[in-house]
Amino acid sequence: MTPATAVFDASVFVRAAVDRLPDATSALARRDSWIVPDLMYPEALNAATTYWRVGRLSRPRAEEIVAEWRLLDLDVRSTRMLAAAAFAVAVDRGLTAYDACYVALAEAEQVPLVTADRRLAAATANAELVA
Repeated sequence: MTPATAVFDASVFVRAAVDRLPDATSALARRDSWIVPDLMYPEALNAATTYWRVGRLSRPRAEEIVAEWRLLDLDVRSTRMLAAAAFAVAVDRGLTAYDACYVALAEAEQVPLVTADRRLAAATANAELVA
């Protein structure tokens, strides 16, 4: 049985919206509650911008995706509250501070971390990798 709540990395939202990856869409659909650190938005926006710059998304489609992300009913948590734990995770597990925020949040909430990033998934025992 899949837990009703999970922490989601920005990569899952990007893969679902931009790449239309079935595993990412399914992972989102299987949960009742999506927890994210507040840095999910700039990370997802950066990915959308990058896809536009390299020609993988038209500007109207990128703007549509950004609008869709704004409407998602996400449980957004402050990275300020995660700073100490995220620093320890980053140092101890060799992650970026950004990625460590997702791990620290999932571990604090005692819920799975759902990600499309293999390295991030390997950094915590309770991860679900979408491929």
